[in-house]
Amino acid sequence: DGVSHYPYSSEDQFGPWVLGLWKLYNTDLPSAETKEKIRVHILRAIAGMKRTGYDIPTEIEQVTRGSFAHDDWRGVCKLLFCMAVEVKLTGDPDALREYQSLCEEHPDGSIFSRLEIASHGFANDMVRDTSLIQFWIDICAHLCLRELGEADPAHKEYFDTLLTYPLDNQQ
Repeated sequence: DGVSHYPYSSEDQFGPWVLGLWKLYNTDLPSAETKEKIRVHILRAIAGMKRTGYDIPTEIEQVTRGSFAHDDWRGVCKLLFCMAVEVKLTGDPDALREYQSLCEEHPDGSIFSRLEIASHGFANDMVRDTSLIQFWIDICAHLCLRELGEADPAHKEYFDTLLTYPLDNQQ
C-alpha cells in the first residue's frame, strides 16, 4: 500500500522483492517516472546488502537476517542475480568488475566458484542441511538463475544450459 512494510526482512524475502521489481521494471507497464522509482529502490536495497558484506539488512540498526555471502546454492544464485541487476541498471564498470569477481570467487573456502555452485542445483544443500528440504524456498533462486541468462550476456549460454534438463532433450 506504499506505507506498510515488514521492517525485519530476511534473505528469503529480499530475493523475491528484487526479482519482482526487476521483472516489473522490464515491462511496459510502469511509467518512466515509476520505472525510475523502481530503479532507485532496487539499487538502494542492493547497496545496503553490499554495505553489510552481502548480509541482508533490516531496518533495525546493525541487525541482519540471512546472507547471500556463503557457499549455499540459493544465496549464490540470488547474489549473482542481484549483482547482475546492479550492472544492468547502472552500467557501472566497478559493479561489473565486482560481479565478475563474485562469479569466480570461492566463498567460505569452497573448492567451487559461485558459477560452479550455481550449476549444482539445490540438492547438495538439502543433503548437507536437512532443514532445507523445502522445495518452495528454492523457487526464487531458480527464477534468479533463469534471469541471470538474460542479465549476463557473457554467461547466457552457461545459465541457459543449467536450466535445460536431460528429459527436455529426449525424443
